[in-house]
Amino acid sequence: MIFWSILSVLLVVSDRVTKFLTVNNLDLGESITVIPKVLDFTYVKNTGAAFSFLADKSWSQLFFKIITYKSVNVFRISNLI
Repeated sequence: MIFWSILSVLLVVSDRVTKFLTVNNLDLGESITVIPKVLDFTYVKNTGAAFSFLADKSWSQLFFKIITYKSVNVFRISNLI
C-alpha cells in the first residue's frame, strides 16, 4: 500500500513539474525533443476535459457532474450499510 502511495505522489509531482517547465519555457505550439523518436514535449492548450471532451461547457457538462455526484453518494451510502 505504501509503495502505491509513494508512486502516486511521484507521478503527480512529475506531472506538475513538467507542466510548470513547459509553460515557462516553451511558446504555444512549440515542441522540444527529450529522447529522439521516443519522447517529445509540445505545449498545447486544452480547454475541456480529456481530449477536449465537453469543451463547449454545455448542458452535458452539468449532466455528467450531477451523475458523478449521485454515483459517489450512492457508493458511500452502500458502503455504510
